[in-house]
Amino acid sequence: MIPELINKIYVINLKSCYDRKKHIEEEFKRLKINNYEIFEATYKDSLQVKEMMKTDFVKKFPPCFRCNKNKCGCSNNVLIKHQIGNWCSFINIMNNIIKNDYKDLIMICEDDIKFTDNGMDILNKMITMGNLEKYNIRFEKPILIRAGSGFSKNHTLKYEPKLIKKSLMSNPCFIINKFYAKSFIKNLKIINTTSDIFIHKNILSLDKSIQSFTILPQPIYELSCGKFKKFKSEIHPKGLDNKDKIRAKNHFKRVEYKDYLCIGHPRCGTSSISYYLTQMGYNVGHENMGENGVSSWMLAVEDESYPWGNIKTKKKYYFENVIHVVRNPYDAIPSIILENKYTPDNKSYTFRKKHIKNILNIDLPYVDFNNSSLLDETELAIKTFIYWNKICELCKPETICKIEDMSPLNKFNAHNININMTKHNSNKKFCGKHYDKPIITNETYNNIDDNLKEELKHFCEKYGYNNISHKK
Repeated sequence: MIPELINKIYVINLKSCYDRKKHIEEEFKRLKINNYEIFEATYKDSLQVKEMMKTDFVKKFPPCFRCNKNKCGCSNNVLIKHQIGNWCSFINIMNNIIKNDYKDLIMICEDDIKFTDNGMDILNKMITMGNLEKYNIRFEKPILIRAGSGFSKNHTLKYEPKLIKKSLMSNPCFIINKFYAKSFIKNLKIINTTSDIFIHKNILSLDKSIQSFTILPQPIYELSCGKFKKFKSEIHPKGLDNKDKIRAKNHFKRVEYKDYLCIGHPRCGTSSISYYLTQMGYNVGHENMGENGVSSWMLAVEDESYPWGNIKTKKKYYFENVIHVVRNPYDAIPSIILENKYTPDNKSYTFRKKHIKNILNIDLPYVDFNNSSLLDETELAIKTFIYWNKICELCKPETICKIEDMSPLNKFNAHNININMTKHNSNKKFCGKHYDKPIITNETYNNIDDNLKEELKHFCEKYGYNNISHKK
């Protein structure tokens, strides 16, 4: 049975992990352990996690939380919601321990632990009043004793059990007292690492009174790591089976640091900006990610499937500089009409329509472009132009430039390179064919909806373009 000094055992278990719960219940039944509580783990999509990740309490990228660099090779360089859920579970347990004011020791373990063949004997030998006194461990000070980790060699050592000072990442199973729980809550000012590093290492430099030990050989090991793994990890998938391998392939745990993201409305200059930045010495691809970033109207929004380019999702990237390129609407609108009308399968318009609805709650119509009037096409082009630029503004760009005036980009031209300002992609082909831009007269502009006309006027005033009333 478990040592008498251990008043309470917490088993952290996600409500959805029935197999793990069944395992730990059977393991404890086998060992005649009864004084435990299944403590509900915090789900990665819980309100607690969502609210916490909005605050500065959770360290944001950049830099990498592991090596403190913007660009690095760490496989996990950003704290993800799975890790914050794990953090919340421990925070909630520590608060619960403080609330209950337990007298002696508390064991905290994950639901995938297993005792070694002589694990209970080791635990009973180490966690006694006499043995703890031998190591000068005092109950009126914070106590941390590590009993289980994922390092298999620590469970098979062939010497008499002892307590050592070496720190191991032992979240699978560790023993504390209420004073450690109080120190945990008091010293946790920011989540800037994983929970195991804080619990077993970083907190020791914040509170020198913590009596920190590790049991060797370790009496407990975990079944979601190492050669004995049986359960899939709920934080980072490790390819346990085919399903877990698919999960690992799509798992997000790393952000790529890029220098530039250039956005705007289609036909308004993102191709040209890519060309200009490339001349300055930056590898900024057009719709395809380059070493230094990308210029793409699509990247104004997050999506799981972009119509063009090699980017699968925007959330995997951090962009140091966001550039919003705008264009004189009266030059852009004829080109936008072609974009809306002749892009294969209407992919461009359909993509914008979807996100304008999702982000601005403005429902644009489905259009039969084979039977639409020039006025209808003009109004639709004005709408997508205005609304997509509003979405670009929501990205909070640090740099705004007109395609007619690229001087705001000069600050990135560190080597004062003479830039060829030829416009790129100005006569775009659709399915290999050129189409003549429609000629839109003042009469057509005067017939557009009054509210839309007012929105267009506001855009012109905001970005310093002459309004329709000044158009000759």
